[in-house]
Amino acid sequence: MTLSVPQRQGIIVYFRNMRQVRQLRRFGTVHYVSSRMHYVVLYVNQDQVNQTVNRLKKQRFVRRIQLSVQHELRASLVDGEEDPLAPVTFWPTGQRGRNQ
Repeated sequence: MTLSVPQRQGIIVYFRNMRQVRQLRRFGTVHYVSSRMHYVVLYVNQDQVNQTVNRLKKQRFVRRIQLSVQHELRASLVDGEEDPLAPVTFWPTGQRGRNQ
C-alpha cells in the first residue's frame, strides 16, 4: 500500500472584512490568516486551482487573488555538482574574523 500525496498550491486571497474568513474555509484548507493585512493563505489541490480561483472571483468580499509561486522555486540551495552533506564554510580558510 503506497501513500500518494496530492500536489497542492497556495492561493493568497485578500478580503474586505474578517467575518468572511469562515466563508473561505469551504474553498480549501486555511493555512494562515492575517487580521491586520486582511488576507488568507489557502491550500487547494493542484488540479482544482483554476476552478477555485474562478469561484473566488465571483465572491463580493474578495479584493484580490494571488497564486503562490513556492512550487516553482528550487527547493535545494546546493548545485547538482556539490555534495549536499559537505560542511558549509562562511569564511575563507584562515580568516575567521578580526579577533582571532
